[in-house]
Amino acid sequence: MFDKCVKEVLQVLLRFACCLICEWLEECNTLLECGAKRRGRWHVKDHARKSILMPIGSITFTRTRFIHKETKETVYHCIPQVKLHYLLPFRNCTPIKNVL
Repeated sequence: MFDKCVKEVLQVLLRFACCLICEWLEECNTLLECGAKRRGRWHVKDHARKSILMPIGSITFTRTRFIHKETKETVYHCIPQVKLHYLLPFRNCTPIKNVL
């Protein structure tokens, strides 16, 4: 009984952690998209949904692709620089669902 309760609480906490990371990434994307410095050289080309499978669960967020006004180069400014595994205290672990 106690083990089942602990597992359920852990699952709730992991879902909450995933939600927090998703919100943080959405906020980073919005700040980047609205930034005055970015608007000087880059246009918003499009938006895409991105999903990443993390040890704690699936993370889904919106990322924005930008196009340079002069060179026409297209990039996702935010996502390659964001190293999600640095957000977690355990980088080299097995997924929780396989541990329990």
